[in-house]
Amino acid sequence: MERLRQVLIPASCVPLLLITGGCGGARNDEVEGAAREFYDALATRDGARACQLLAPPTRHDVEQSAGKPCDQAIVDDEITPAAGTPNVEVYGVMGQVRWDGETTFLTRYQDGWRVLAAGCALPSGTSTDDTNDAGDPERYECSVKN
Repeated sequence: MERLRQVLIPASCVPLLLITGGCGGARNDEVEGAAREFYDALATRDGARACQLLAPPTRHDVEQSAGKPCDQAIVDDEITPAAGTPNVEVYGVMGQVRWDGETTFLTRYQDGWRVLAAGCALPSGTSTDDTNDAGDPERYECSVKN
């Protein structure tokens, strides 16, 4: 069952995403690595590992929406696999990985980067021009989100 929802990033994070410049280097690699690891876990149906890589509020929402443990619910979701060359942007404690036809949002926790929203796409009829290069995560519909 596919569940598309609007991404609701806390309002305090949106200015950080929109105003702060991206940073390169190691943080980009860490963000991309966490996103790839999440999608690899989904591909192998390793629900426990995929859930470990979710931000706690996202993991909670997955369980609440499905009415079952995260490790079961996450593999039941029809999350579009990430494909293509990733475009990584890091803004302080927020990260965004754009794949072909899919965007993943991550946030930094003390123990590493965690997936905040995955399987995200702009609503039909919306172009990146309409959203200032899609920098506003609240404009996305996502399969998994908090």
